[in-house]
Parts: sequence; C-alpha cells; structure tokens
Amino acid sequence: MKSGAPRIGREKEFLIKGLANICIHTKDMDKSLSFYTELLGFERYYEFTFAQGMVKGMKVNFVRGGSCIVMLAKPADLSWIQEPGNTNGDHFAIEVQGLDQLVDSLRGAGYMFEEEEPIATKDFFPNGRRTIHFKGPSGERIGLVEYGCKQE
Repeated sequence: MKSGAPRIGREKEFLIKGLANICIHTKDMDKSLSFYTELLGFERYYEFTFAQGMVKGMKVNFVRGGSCIVMLAKPADLSWIQEPGNTNGDHFAIEVQGLDQLVDSLRGAGYMFEEEEPIATKDFFPNGRRTIHFKGPSGERIGLVEYGCKQE
C-alpha cells in the first residue's frame, strides 16, 4: 500500500495527511522565536496560552517555514522541561534550499555544527541529499537537509 493511501481502521477509514507539528519546549520564548524567525526565516503562525488542564499557563507559539510547523512551548512551571535527549526522538530535520548559505549564516550567529561540512549521501534518496546537524537555542537537535545533491 502506498504511503498516504487510505487505511481501514477497526470501523473507519482514515488517511495520514502529514506531520502536524514538532513541539519544542523552551525556557526562553524570545530567544527561540528569534532563532526560528530571524535566522531560519520561519513566519509566526499562531499563538495562545493554555487556560486549563495539566498544561495550564503554558504559552505556545507556532512558527511555519514551508510545510514545516514548529510549536514552541514554554510551560508556566519551567521545572517541567527536562534536558534534551529524554525521549526516543533524536532530532528533527528541516528541508532547505541554499544549505551552504544557511550554514554560513548560522555559524556567523554563533551556532556550532556536529559535522565540519554538510555530508553528501548519494544513495539515501533517489537524487541524493546533503545534511548537517546542530543544537538549537533550547538544546533541540536540528538536521538541515538539501535534496537533489547527487554526489559524483
């Protein structure tokens, strides 16, 4: 069955349409918003504060870049935030165009990368890709991916 094709559940048909968002907990909302909007070029999309439940008082800002939506969440009780790496998720990746220029811009802003240069992998996807990883302002591990970079 093709990805995204309707599947039959117990009683209903359903369709996976795509990733809704990626949630990043932050202790410094201004720093996170600045990073995603000013350095990565995301646009502010939506914001609100939870009024009830276990997340009462949590401030949330959604930012969007292309089809990628990141939910920045600042709990009212900052002790609720654990250190990065406390889940099975290792990173999230953002598809970009102009990878080298973005890496230069982030380096100029003081961000350090795990790899010296983007790594080209010709067989990872049909037309290859280049990727590089770094830590965002809240400790989140971010991959930057540029597709269609077939290694010679």
